[in-house]
Amino acid sequence: MLGSRAEAEDVVQEAYIRWHQADETTVRNPEAWLVTTATRLAIDRLRALKVEREAYVGPWLPEPLIGSPPPELTRLTVPPPGRTVMLIWPGLSAGAVSPPAGGVVVEGGF
Repeated sequence: MLGSRAEAEDVVQEAYIRWHQADETTVRNPEAWLVTTATRLAIDRLRALKVEREAYVGPWLPEPLIGSPPPELTRLTVPPPGRTVMLIWPGLSAGAVSPPAGGVVVEGGF
């Protein structure tokens, strides 16, 4: 419900504290009391998290680029497929990786 294990653990801990502070003579059904208390605490926490997100004043992601990209981004090149595979599987030899990847074995490395 909360989307985070830490938030859920906080709600359970708060419900546990309230359970021990509650007057046992007024609680007719302990299971229903605990479920109701934990649910209400979770809903309250969701509302508090929503307010925190709306009031966030920290750094945001940059705005997307509109128009043509700057020159420094147009010069980026993608490595050939064989090179990419070797970066992913550094423990394998070029001869073992290149043919299955559709590449060629280059003597002496890349």
